[in-house]
Amino acid sequence: MLPKWVDQGLVMLSNHEPLTFRIRRGRHALDAPQQFAYEHSEEFVRNAARFGITCLRTHYYKGGGIKYESPEMRMTADFVKLCHTYGIRVQGYVQHGTITYETLYLEEPKYRNWVAQDQYGLRTSITYGYQFFRYKPCFNQKGHVDYIKKVIRKGIADGLDMFGFDNSAWAVEPTACQCPVCKAKFREFLNRKYRMKTAAGRAMAWERFALKSFACVEPPNWHKWAMPINLFEIDEPMIQEWVDFKCECMRENIAEIGDYARKLKPDIVLEWNCYGASGDNSMFWVGVDIQRNMAHLDAVYNEQDPHPGINQDGILTSMIRPFKAFKACGKFMLPNCNYHGKSIEDVKLSMAENLAFNSGHIGMIPGGFRPDTVDANHEPSRKRYMEFSSAHRDLYNGTSSVSDVAVLESFDTLAYTRIDPHHSLVAVHQMLITGNMQYDVLTLDRFNDIGRYKVVILPNVQLLSEAHATLLLDYVRQGGNLLTTEKTGIYDQWYRRRERSPLMPGPLGKGQIGHVEVLDHPRKYSYKPEDWCIDARLWGLPKNHRQVMGELRKLLGGQSVLEVKAPFGCVSGLFKSDHRYILHLLNYHRDRRLSNIGVQLQLPRPVKSITLMSPEEGTDKAVPFRAAAGSAVKFRVSDLKRYKLFVIET
Repeated sequence: MLPKWVDQGLVMLSNHEPLTFRIRRGRHALDAPQQFAYEHSEEFVRNAARFGITCLRTHYYKGGGIKYESPEMRMTADFVKLCHTYGIRVQGYVQHGTITYETLYLEEPKYRNWVAQDQYGLRTSITYGYQFFRYKPCFNQKGHVDYIKKVIRKGIADGLDMFGFDNSAWAVEPTACQCPVCKAKFREFLNRKYRMKTAAGRAMAWERFALKSFACVEPPNWHKWAMPINLFEIDEPMIQEWVDFKCECMRENIAEIGDYARKLKPDIVLEWNCYGASGDNSMFWVGVDIQRNMAHLDAVYNEQDPHPGINQDGILTSMIRPFKAFKACGKFMLPNCNYHGKSIEDVKLSMAENLAFNSGHIGMIPGGFRPDTVDANHEPSRKRYMEFSSAHRDLYNGTSSVSDVAVLESFDTLAYTRIDPHHSLVAVHQMLITGNMQYDVLTLDRFNDIGRYKVVILPNVQLLSEAHATLLLDYVRQGGNLLTTEKTGIYDQWYRRRERSPLMPGPLGKGQIGHVEVLDHPRKYSYKPEDWCIDARLWGLPKNHRQVMGELRKLLGGQSVLEVKAPFGCVSGLFKSDHRYILHLLNYHRDRRLSNIGVQLQLPRPVKSITLMSPEEGTDKAVPFRAAAGSAVKFRVSDLKRYKLFVIET
């Protein structure tokens, strides 16, 4: 249960690097010591409080050793007391997934045995910034986990309100740890998963691998002729299990550290940087399955591109997909408010997107701990968004999505493929977002929620177990509808090919299964290693997107809870709280106003009033509306500059 202070909305600044790290990394400013001192000063904290910052993210442990970093930890402890005096909460940054070995080895020599080693026994360092002095730890080494627990205990004693854990991911393949401990644990994982002490389990292992024992099994042996960058379909059974093993190890690590922290301080807030970008198979590359981690964290930090807007290719980019995934699980995200932004409009768009889809948590605003960042006179429109979030928490807290449609995201498919299903998934999200179709993200572990939706979309969900196929067919027989695309269901969960998909198009019971044979992507994936993943260059709408949306509307019976007729670039989100519905409208164009937007709502109860709220255009403005067919109501929005919110009372 999150503490009450989180409900006030998180508006944060981050400057989490200690001075020692800035010096060791290089390219720091000549006045770095003076700047570092200012970041801990009462002047800065006082100005941050006046500006409306609710939580500051600062350095606590960077991986260099508790003794080595203790002077800066003491600075953080004093900083926490100062911030609390001004009503600001403090998040302590903790390096979970890298160590600075040059200092840590001196303090704890055993860490030499706790560093991640690739298949050749070489130590693994981080894959960005040429910072070779930062090794990756082995997450399966008890010594590393216990050391992080020492940091947690110290941080709680120093008064931290929140922890932010960074680099919570394995080293990127082919450099994932294959030390003796990982190899032994991998075999233990297989024995446990396949219940090798039972006859039924051994029979399943034989069916899966044609093996009677896992005693000699090794992780993948990558080499120049078989590298992961060229592996587009992960159909080899033991590589599949290696992916699942890595994801489960990370979940166990997050759960163990989280449980320890909560025993010491039940209301501690735990945020982890463990989210994979849309279109990227983070399960395969770095052992991160965000869905299985969800139960053990409160929030996820997301520094992934792309940030919201419309890019040079005319493609709308957003963070809406991860926002929806976290919202469905009662979690929130801490994104950077467009730290690559080139204008205040970029920042405002990020703030608006966070307000609309992130329970009103604005997250990390750009600028760090600098004087102009917390100057209300510097780009004052930022301040208006923050004040709007603070003043209208009742419009954000405790709201739930209102959706006719769900998109099924399957671990089996997304973990064991790299390209085509990821491309299809991104395309479906893009069609729904730009088409203003209200939808949720549904995962295999939340199948009990399926009855809430009129239509569930399966975007090229190629791998589907018999058990999940049966549940989907039962859903259709009872009146639900499915929309499948491309090769949905042609394989079982182990990548064994079926003669045909169990989800064949046509009527079934009270429901219907629709199918789209092809998603005609405007830009094809090259299948060249340098392309890496489905990035924003490939996020364009399919050429046949109108056909796909037409099939969806047929399955909805031609009517959905919300219809928005607007120019491209207008995006909507509909939420409810008790008797109220809250409609958010955003304009993703940075330098163009949108006009003549038509809205129709089909709600279960009559509408009493509609009120316009906006951080830039004022609040409590009555909106005229009129009745339409049935119990529907219609109204028009003449102009949309950036963000408007409509409160619909029923």
